[in-house]
Amino acid sequence: MKQAEVADRVVHEHTELQEYMLQWEAALMRFQDGSPTESQIALAHLWRLVPYLDKELPRHFRVEEEELFPVVEARHPESTQALVHFLVEHAEFARQWRDYKHALLYCDAVGKTETACERGLWLVGQLRRHIREEEDALLPLLEVA
Repeated sequence: MKQAEVADRVVHEHTELQEYMLQWEAALMRFQDGSPTESQIALAHLWRLVPYLDKELPRHFRVEEEELFPVVEARHPESTQALVHFLVEHAEFARQWRDYKHALLYCDAVGKTETACERGLWLVGQLRRHIREEEDALLPLLEVA
């Protein structure tokens, strides 16, 4: 795949993920601050987002690790440290995502929303930061000199 195609694919997927994160964040806020009925509706929405994110986050990370990272490293060997940083973050996001789903299950069973909301909002913020940093640090390295 050509460098421009790799960059376009990553940006397209980041845009799609950002749209889902807006839904996720809005549902978390309704879940946290809404009436009991609104919270139940928000919880149902959160659970509807889980299958997409369960599939899409690992798939997207694989695309970056198999397509974006090798191209960047081949053109810019000095980028290895940054690439390792993003790889570590991918693994950490996978772990945090599992923890979030456990918190959501606990919340569903017991009714305590705090942990699920805190973890979810933290994860949304960290994913946004991660996307921004990847785009700022890696995509310019794909531009033709």
